[in-house]
Amino acid sequence: MEVGCLECKENNTYVCETCSVAKGFCYNHATEHWQNNSNHNLLLIKNSYYRVNFESKNAILNMLKQIYQTTEILRDKYLKLSLDSLKKLNESIKLTLIDFDNFLQLCNDQIKEVYTKKFVKMKKIISNLDCSLCLDDANFFLNQISQSSLSQIGSMIEFIPSNFMYVFNNYKTISISHRIDGSILMNTPQPIVFVDQDFKQSSRILQISYSEVMLTGGSFPNSNKVKIFNVHTKSYEYLPQLNVGRKFHAMTFIDGFPAVLGGSIEVAVLGSNNLTQIKSVEVFKDNAWKCFPDLNLAKNCISAVYTGKNTWAIGGFDNTTLNSIEKFEKGAWEVIKIALPFSVRSSLTYALGNNILIIGGKISGGGETNEVLYFNPNSQKIIKARPLQFQSSFPENCFYLENGRFIQALGESERVIRYEFALN
Repeated sequence: MEVGCLECKENNTYVCETCSVAKGFCYNHATEHWQNNSNHNLLLIKNSYYRVNFESKNAILNMLKQIYQTTEILRDKYLKLSLDSLKKLNESIKLTLIDFDNFLQLCNDQIKEVYTKKFVKMKKIISNLDCSLCLDDANFFLNQISQSSLSQIGSMIEFIPSNFMYVFNNYKTISISHRIDGSILMNTPQPIVFVDQDFKQSSRILQISYSEVMLTGGSFPNSNKVKIFNVHTKSYEYLPQLNVGRKFHAMTFIDGFPAVLGGSIEVAVLGSNNLTQIKSVEVFKDNAWKCFPDLNLAKNCISAVYTGKNTWAIGGFDNTTLNSIEKFEKGAWEVIKIALPFSVRSSLTYALGNNILIIGGKISGGGETNEVLYFNPNSQKIIKARPLQFQSSFPENCFYLENGRFIQALGESERVIRYEFALN
């Protein structure tokens, strides 16, 4: 949506950043405006920027402010309830209050960031937040956002943050499963079936917009291939290839950019192809795949998640199923001290604040699980949440987020899994 000249309605070239409301001008009227207001800053925006829709912006700001106000009220309620508990809960209370304060600061930071935005720079891949800021109607986006809440388990009270940072930084409107006949089933949530000779069960997918997914890797000779598939037009766009071909890897975002993590490479040994797990991490930035710091552990079938702050690599497989957790922060991967209570791979992952849900997956021995874990990095606590109705694994880690409450995903057997998170 382009900005028109305020004076003559011609296509604009400049906009005044100094005016309280962004004003667009053609070249002639921009010159006149600057002559009358020499201290104003005129920005050249032709073919470079979209105008932020102020109704959508105000709607998003109102939602953030509501989240902030609700969280403030919950913080006070939490403190009152906790002070009645036994002294042995003191450490838990302190850690949870840190969670509250960190989350409130996060809300404040996001409110400031959204408030100051007037334009969103045109890029091939933009965040869900930036996309929604420029829509005429942000209701669908806002409906994916949950409010913060409290959950009591016995004498323990847990703060459950809003998912807004996750929704701001991830698109979750498509679930996917490979079918026995080789075709691919997508729920958007309406079912779409298509066939792609390059995209196999060993390939991986990442949703990068409401209508586009990025397909990467797979079995040789397609292990380096990368392309974007538009689910509405059924069209493809090929992108630069991966530096390291791979299969059974993970896809997520790192610092807001699409990333591939780990996986396996095919190595020829005595005339046959053996799989070797790798540590390699690549990020798609500036229309090229950049090599990022390696994982600490070589593995495939990782369950990866980007919270909007950190990227996490959970579980995986390297000749045996793993229970380790790695975090990417300050340009490096770290294996954290706490481990999962059981080894798992190919789980579905989702974030509430910086806390992570690890849903289902395959466990040691190859069987599936219906266990759901809730991981709080601040308190280093892992709590068992309400389990899935069925044992399921999710190699593609793609799901549809419905009304900020329900996760709808396709398991490996094409079974539709609908899950609502709860600790009790």
